[in-house]
Amino acid sequence: MSAQRKTRGDSVLGTLPEERQLEIAAHARAHTLGQTVAWLRADGIKLGQTSLSEWLSAFVLRSQFRVAEQDSLNFIELLRKRRPQLSEMELQGWANEFFQVQAVKSGDAETYLAFASARHRAQMDAANLKLKEQQVGLDARRVALLEKKAAQADEARQVVESKATPEEKQLKLRQIFGMR
Repeated sequence: MSAQRKTRGDSVLGTLPEERQLEIAAHARAHTLGQTVAWLRADGIKLGQTSLSEWLSAFVLRSQFRVAEQDSLNFIELLRKRRPQLSEMELQGWANEFFQVQAVKSGDAETYLAFASARHRAQMDAANLKLKEQQVGLDARRVALLEKKAAQADEARQVVESKATPEEKQLKLRQIFGMR
């Protein structure tokens, strides 16, 4: 089953809006592949039965994955409410178990593997995003500190270049740098 691959960028059906894809999938469920191909041709979409079949397989797999993922997220929320003592790691462990049960319902090992791999990738992407957000926060903090230091340096330069007495300069410099 080639459903594990992403939809190709040049896929006629895969690049259509989601609503249109849902309409096509519904039509294909109620008609034969040949009838669906003819229906699409009448609408200006030219493709063969093989392409339609491959697209339908991938579309169904993506739909099943979305349902399983949403069910897992709902399960996590339910667990959070009913078992507030569970750590995030334990919650994710339970969600993974739940997700696996949902994925196994698909009935074939390849689909299960696609589900599990996609879920793992999504979790890794979420972890990487969190890490990047933390890095952005740290970078923003560094910039703020550098801006504060630059402002202090400018203020200190003005004090040093002023005509104030050395004692006044020293007092002002201590105030600038918080050394009272």
